[in-house]
Formats: sequence, C-alpha cells, structure tokens
Amino acid sequence: MKFIVSKLFRLHSYKRLFTKVLSPFIPFKQIDNPVVYMTLYVKDEEDIIESNIKFHMSLGIDGILVTDNGSTDSTMEILKKYQEKGWIKEIIVNTSTTHPQAICVDKMIHIAKEKYHADWVINVDADEFWWTPLRNLKKAIGNYPHNNIIYVPLKNMVPEEGLTWIEWSNVVLNSIENYEVEGLSKYSLYRSPIPKVIHRTQFYQIISRGNHQVQMLFEASVLSKDIMIYHYPIRGYKHFENKTIRGGEAYLHNPNKTQGVHWRFWYSLYQKGALINEFSRVIGIDKISDFKKRGIIGTDIRFLKYLRVVCNNSCLLYTSPSPRDKR
Repeated sequence: MKFIVSKLFRLHSYKRLFTKVLSPFIPFKQIDNPVVYMTLYVKDEEDIIESNIKFHMSLGIDGILVTDNGSTDSTMEILKKYQEKGWIKEIIVNTSTTHPQAICVDKMIHIAKEKYHADWVINVDADEFWWTPLRNLKKAIGNYPHNNIIYVPLKNMVPEEGLTWIEWSNVVLNSIENYEVEGLSKYSLYRSPIPKVIHRTQFYQIISRGNHQVQMLFEASVLSKDIMIYHYPIRGYKHFENKTIRGGEAYLHNPNKTQGVHWRFWYSLYQKGALINEFSRVIGIDKISDFKKRGIIGTDIRFLKYLRVVCNNSCLLYTSPSPRDKR
C-alpha cells in the first residue's frame, strides 16, 4: 500500500512540474469585454453587505453569486432585495457549522463558469472593497491580457470611535512586524496582509481557504498595480466580539486544528473575559496618533470619496464604541 501511495505522489509531483514548465508557453488570449462574476460567502453582515454589493456593481461586475452560511440578522433580506433587482443571480444556503468557505466558494466558481459563462471571477468577502482608480474592474483586468491570476494587495481600515465604518479614513499603509515591541497583538491590523486573487475560469482547479491562492492547470500570475482591496475586518468592539464568537464556535467543530488559529485564540480570550484588552491591541488604539506621524497610518481620498458617493445611505448607523466604555 505504501508503495502505491508513493507512486501516486510521484506521478502527481511530475504532473505539477510538467504543467509548471509548460505554463509560460500557454497563450492567454485577451478578452476585450470579459464576463466578470463575483462570489460572496457571508454570515450576519447586515451593516456592510448592501454597500458591498452596490460598490462592486458600480465598477462593472456582471453578476454576483452568494452563499449564506446561516445568517440570523437581516442579511438574507438584503440579499433577496438585490436578487430581485437582478444583480445577485443565485443565493445558496449552507448551514454547516464548520466554516466550509473554500468548498462553498469553489462551488460558486464552477457555477459562474458553467452556467453564466464567466471569463474571470473575483472571490470577495463582505468586508472587502476591491477598488481601482479606473472605476471599472473589467478595464483593470484587461491590463493583464497574458495572465490568468492577478494577485491583489490588501490594506486594512482602522476603526475610529464614534463614527460609522463608512466615515473612517484611517488606512494601514505600512505593516509592522515587531508587534511585541509596539505592544500590538500578533494578529493586529498592522501585520503584512496576504494578497488575494482574481482569476480566469479557464484552467481553474481549486481555490484556497480565504481566497489567497488559486490552483490552475496552467499558471501565469502577476501582482496588480491598479487594483487594491480595502478591508474592514473589525467594525467596532461589539462586531469584533460577535465575530469572535461565531468564528470560534465554527472552528470548534472543525477537526483541522491548523485552520482558524487566530479565531481559536480570540475565542479562548473571550471565554476568559479578556477579549476587550485584545481588541485594543488588535487595532493599536493607544498608538494611532504615533502611527500617523510615522506614516504607518494614512488615507486614500479617491477611494473613500467614491465609496461614500456610491453607497449613499446603504450603510446602517453602526458606530464604533470606545473599548474603554466596555470595561
């Protein structure tokens, strides 16, 4: 049996090596007007999901596929509203408690390819806004005619007390690796974020958890210079707490202990009543003024103006309470 497994592993390795060597010689044709679909995997995102949908549709997306992982707030009502409008093509309900994101996104990619004939797919989380100064994601994708994977850099937004998330202007421009020296959490907003991927459907094989990697039969990848993700992962302490509870409980049911490490860590702090102090370290609440002076935190006026104009009143009045008030 060991011999057979070893043999199969070698064959798989040879196949991957062969495709890697062959990839540079595979021509990828430029598509002048590509069909671009977006996938969304969501759970309890009522404060941001409508803005997310309006924002991306304004940038030329052809359609959206959504998987809802058992939302209990008004997320589903908002999704149905935009399904009736024709923007969301399908809503898939998956109530698994193990956070099966990669499986669900993979299914949506195949639907986008096989049913809606999408040429490119953008796999988006509800708290991400994929922005291009060209104001058209199709045009931006068209700048990479000879690639089938576009890696897109990501910047985290920093919560600002007393403001709705759409009013925030603080963006992490430069990462911090010596988090202990700065008094930050090892899972802070200032860690160097891993880029995410836009990819063609041709030669698609499988997406990774978190949409940071995609496996293609033949690969020609590039780092984007004109597409950027603005990320709102923490929208106040209450949001952080609720997200920690959901994520922590989901990964308790997930047998793979190497996944969701930060969620498991935060959930353990929540159970000990120590999550509020971690929240302060995650967003660097006592360091924000210093980080602004040092250029670690800055802003992007073009993106923020566009976001606010397009989304109008679709952001619910969700403010970021001071963690000091929670003590």
